[in-house]
Amino acid sequence: MITPSFSIVQDEKWLIFTIRAPYAKIADVEIEYGDDIFMFSAPPYYLRVHLPREVEDDGSGTASYDSSLGEFTVHVPKRHVGEDFPRLDMITELLNPQKLLTAKQLVEEVENDEDTEGEQLEF
Repeated sequence: MITPSFSIVQDEKWLIFTIRAPYAKIADVEIEYGDDIFMFSAPPYYLRVHLPREVEDDGSGTASYDSSLGEFTVHVPKRHVGEDFPRLDMITELLNPQKLLTAKQLVEEVENDEDTEGEQLEF
């Protein structure tokens, strides 16, 4: 899959994605968004954007395609009107998950306790 070139601008109510995908198969286009994820798929292109704030999948979003430019324009509604989405120009940050992954230590080292030698343990 190819990551298409894209840009994002915003106004009070919308995030506006402009995605350049001139060789996309129009019949196979899929656009999904919700919470902090935007996903665009149009073979051979695939784009998954991790947003700094949440968007709303309420059915009010729109998408259009300009065949002369090979560009899709997608309007995605913000969950909270007037909310500012920072750093939309930082493309590499948007392509990587922004939530910190945490992992617990799965194995705990138990110290050898000299005092328990000779004691019977019941199971």
